[in-house]
Amino acid sequence: MLMTIEEFASDPQVQAPHNLVSLAHALLGTTVFEASPFAMSTTPAKYQGAAPTYGRDNKEVLGGILSYGDNQINALAASGAVT
Repeated sequence: MLMTIEEFASDPQVQAPHNLVSLAHALLGTTVFEASPFAMSTTPAKYQGAAPTYGRDNKEVLGGILSYGDNQINALAASGAVT
């Protein structure tokens, strides 16, 4: 049986404590998603942040990991290859 979003959100199992997690997102504001269905005592789930925005880590990846210089990164941005 297919459920609408409204039916899913009002389901008692979804409403159970610790089943949903809210995180701040840079573009969308507060986002809500389903928490891990597993509760492990020595390695509990950690929710550190919402999904990254497009291009958020470009400088870290291009400069830090790939060792591109600022001129190379700026050229890529100017060409539209990265944002």
